[in-house]
Amino acid sequence: MRNYEGIFVFLPNITEEVKKEQENALDALVKKFEGKIILKTDWGKRQLGHPIRKSRDVFMVLWDFDMEPAKMVGFRKALELSQDVIKFTVSLKDPRLEEQKKNNPAPKISELAVESSNPVTR
Repeated sequence: MRNYEGIFVFLPNITEEVKKEQENALDALVKKFEGKIILKTDWGKRQLGHPIRKSRDVFMVLWDFDMEPAKMVGFRKALELSQDVIKFTVSLKDPRLEEQKKNNPAPKISELAVESSNPVTR
């Protein structure tokens, strides 16, 4: 299995219940193609630089999931036929970047702050 990252876009003129139903349908679609969801991140309502289906405001979610590469073609076709997802992008995550993040975690803000007794003057 390979690790993928997908950004899925939904129309904004829906209720929270309908949004949950659409996410559940997307979840079922991933499972139908024998995928395993690792992480779901809700980006919420976003404003786009260009309209999609006459709307600039959309709901966006970011999902990390594992799936067999052979199943990805069918998964993408099913997404294209889906009425719920109006736009999507799915990309392969680079395992080297994930390993690098584990080995070199981002420094904390407190670690970046340098105390100085002499203020900078110009």
